[in-house]
Amino acid sequence: MFEAMMSFLAEHYSDKERLVSGWILGNEVNSPGIWNYAGSADLDAYMQSYADAFRICYNAAKSTNQYANVYISLDHNWNHDTDGSDTGYFSTKSVLDTFYHKINQQGQIIFQIAYHCYPQNLPNPTFWNDSKATDSVDTAYLTFRNLHVLTDYVKSFYGTDYTIMLSEQSFNSTKGEAIQAAAYAYAYYLCESNDMIEAFIYGRQFDHPIELAEGCSWGLSDSSHNKRLLWDVFQFIDTRHSLHFTDPLVKYTDLTQWEQISGFDRSKYLSQLPIITQADLSGAVSVSSSSAEIYWSKVDVADGYEVYRDDQLIATINDPSVLGYVDSGLNAGNTYSYKVRAFAYAPAQDDAYSKIMIYGASSTAKKVQVTAGQAHWSSQPSVIMGNHIVLFWNPQDQVTGYEVLRSDSLDGEYTPIAYTNLNSYDDASTVSGNRYYYQIRAYVNVNGTDYFGEYSQPLSAQSKIQLYGFCEDGKMSLTWTAWPSAVKYQIYCAPKGSDEFVLLKNKAGLAYETTQYKDSLKNRVDFEPSITYQFKVCAVLADGTKSPESNIIETTYFID
Repeated sequence: MFEAMMSFLAEHYSDKERLVSGWILGNEVNSPGIWNYAGSADLDAYMQSYADAFRICYNAAKSTNQYANVYISLDHNWNHDTDGSDTGYFSTKSVLDTFYHKINQQGQIIFQIAYHCYPQNLPNPTFWNDSKATDSVDTAYLTFRNLHVLTDYVKSFYGTDYTIMLSEQSFNSTKGEAIQAAAYAYAYYLCESNDMIEAFIYGRQFDHPIELAEGCSWGLSDSSHNKRLLWDVFQFIDTRHSLHFTDPLVKYTDLTQWEQISGFDRSKYLSQLPIITQADLSGAVSVSSSSAEIYWSKVDVADGYEVYRDDQLIATINDPSVLGYVDSGLNAGNTYSYKVRAFAYAPAQDDAYSKIMIYGASSTAKKVQVTAGQAHWSSQPSVIMGNHIVLFWNPQDQVTGYEVLRSDSLDGEYTPIAYTNLNSYDDASTVSGNRYYYQIRAYVNVNGTDYFGEYSQPLSAQSKIQLYGFCEDGKMSLTWTAWPSAVKYQIYCAPKGSDEFVLLKNKAGLAYETTQYKDSLKNRVDFEPSITYQFKVCAVLADGTKSPESNIIETTYFID
């Protein structure tokens, strides 16, 4: 059954969308009674069973991915039997040696080791003080204090192909965040300087309730997700900024400089690419006659941003989610140059609990001339009364006026048709049936020069039929403007105060005279003197569709 399961898993996780190249079989195999869930066992029988399962896992993984590695999981009790019974718990060294012998009885398998390199005393992060972690192969514990004992042993007795992944270890923060972060940095540099260590996986992103009850606050953050100093050290440890974060931590260890670690090479980190990348200033616009707005793209690891105007710092933004800034108190007509750069907080050299800023490169400068902000149409819709199109827009403070432009098509040329200091305009120079497109922009005048803001978005409106009317010689006389392709026009009438317009006449021309209207029963009725009547017109096209209705006019009937 295990063989079938492993064959399925290896096949399922073998393509480029879900590739698994590392398989760890079990957890702390030297602890069958606690962490590997195997109960009490004789070491020889236990290792034979484990070796058989390991071969199944190894063959399945290699059958689908020749580059896959399979790992035995072990903890830091190198020559220490925790329960002293040799049944529920074994020393790591005895398990490793027995496993190596068993796995190779049926043909050599090069396995990898997934090691848990916790400190000697789990709640105490200062592994450099581990008194029972000695430089001898007979050491009780194998921690970061004597990690070389493990790698030297494996290299000497098994070979350099048997590499080691440090797959679980954490450091407690109860002695202070600086000591926790220092322990991590120290451990990381030890691993980076040892060619037998292929990976270092930290154990906890957040504190765990059970471990907290045991006095272990291991997380990069606490249980409420508040970041500790370790969070930043972890984030920057393998970058150009690594030593900005770790140099202030050396004094919390037994070292005076990281170069005391054999194989440590400072230049290796200084040559890495920065991850506090150059900020991208994506826009700079005038938003009023005295202010400008700039905005930029997010830099992933930034703690905040600095904003510069004409190479002078004008703002420090400590919220990395804020990606824009409005600069006020500017002079209309002037041109300003802006830059922005991201920063992250790092420990201060003399006090790891104090903060200094480290920076990414400044953005390319963007210039903006302060004019007026972009104009915006009002939420009040345009009013179309016949061939009058009345436009409305939002007023802007401290501007001289507005330019109104019109085009016959959305993407056509927009030509100025008016300048006004009001926030509305009545365009009466339209042709019935035509659709027009409008833009507006505000401007300020400084010393005789006009400085224009950004154009509004285009606004579309269609002119309607313009209806005119009067009463003369006892007749109601109506005229109206032509609608494109109309074959006739329908004239409607209703007494003032009534919304019930009744069709009065179908007419082919552009004028009509009458002494009567139709009532709600469609009977012809003479106009009454001194009574006001309402009229409207619409065009009818060849296919029977109708135009929008004209403006409504009111005319009082009288007889000379």
